Amino acid sequence: MAEPRGRRELILSTAAEMFARSGLRATTVRAIADAVGVFSGSLVVTSLAVAEEQPHATAVYQNEAQYLRENPAFREIQKAAAGIQLTWLQVIETGVADGSFREDIPAWVFYRLIRDALWLSIRWHRPDGPYSTGQLAEDVTLLFLHGFAAPGYDPPAGSA
Repeated sequence: MAEPRGRRELILSTAAEMFARSGLRATTVRAIADAVGVFSGSLVVTSLAVAEEQPHATAVYQNEAQYLRENPAFREIQKAAAGIQLTWLQVIETGVADGSFREDIPAWVFYRLIRDALWLSIRWHRPDGPYSTGQLAEDVTLLFLHGFAAPGYDPPAGSA
């Protein structure tokens, strides 16, 4: 499930080149993804893959974040987490701008909901079980992008 080392290096080097050429603000995550052939759902897959590869570190980060914040060495982890959050928010905001995502729900709310759903999956999902990480990623993507209602379902008026 882990991304091959060469693929990760390609993404990083392409991003660096695009940042150098166009600047940080002008370079979108979507543009980088397009340049290296990555699909939008890859953020979900990547997040789940990291949690799968490092379940104990993920659990410690989640469970002990308040305590860890008191340690000056934790600042580097916080910087990395802020970068990940920025990436997610850029992808979401790009989707809002191009009409792929709703504009009536703040990007940060969508980000926090999907992030927490992915993070908490490490508490129940077993990658070595019959329900693969890839299937979980597909299902999370479907739920968050298309909802849980059956296709064609029209809720009664007044229900939200």
